[in-house]
Amino acid sequence: MSAEEFIFWDEHFSYFPFTFDRDDQRTAMLISVLTFMEGRQLKQPLKESRFIPDYLGTRTRSHEPTLEEQQRDFAAFHSKLKAIQPKKQNES
Repeated sequence: MSAEEFIFWDEHFSYFPFTFDRDDQRTAMLISVLTFMEGRQLKQPLKESRFIPDYLGTRTRSHEPTLEEQQRDFAAFHSKLKAIQPKKQNES
């Protein structure tokens, strides 16, 4: 891909309204409606939020994490990331 084409696509996706988050919400809405239509035992449709993936695991938190908690979480993430990265071999 040329630099010119990259700049075009970068600009396109900066204002393109259909992001992955929007796709997730649209899919969740569709699943919610379908389960309500098919599951006649349901009195009310299931909430859409049940069908949207929680990629970061933030929905289960009941409070905003403190700076110390954020630093601890980042350190844990960084150590896991380092553990899976391949080791650099010395070039001779």
